Amino acid sequence: MDITFVNLTLLKINGEIENLSGHIYPTATYQKILNNPRLRQKLLTYILDRVPNNYAALNADKIVTISPESLYCSIREKVEIKQFVQQGVVYLILSELNKSSLLNQRDAV
Repeated sequence: MDITFVNLTLLKINGEIENLSGHIYPTATYQKILNNPRLRQKLLTYILDRVPNNYAALNADKIVTISPESLYCSIREKVEIKQFVQQGVVYLILSELNKSSLLNQRDAV
């Protein structure tokens, strides 16, 4: 019997990003962050570094697909995750803008 550890917090965060992506972030800049695999990974890392992570130990042969909607989330936890998603998106936009402006300055020299 193999045991697999599942990061339940990661599932919740991915679900929240999916929920917020079409409603709060319709602009192209936000969609670029959310749809780019590298930037999305940075966003996930940003959030996971700031919230407590919960894991479940499951039998590998009995793992079923766990949907984020089926996981319990306290109101506080939901609010925290939403805030960190929003902060993370702004952080990534600013860091990407900073990188591109630095590249443009270097090219101009």
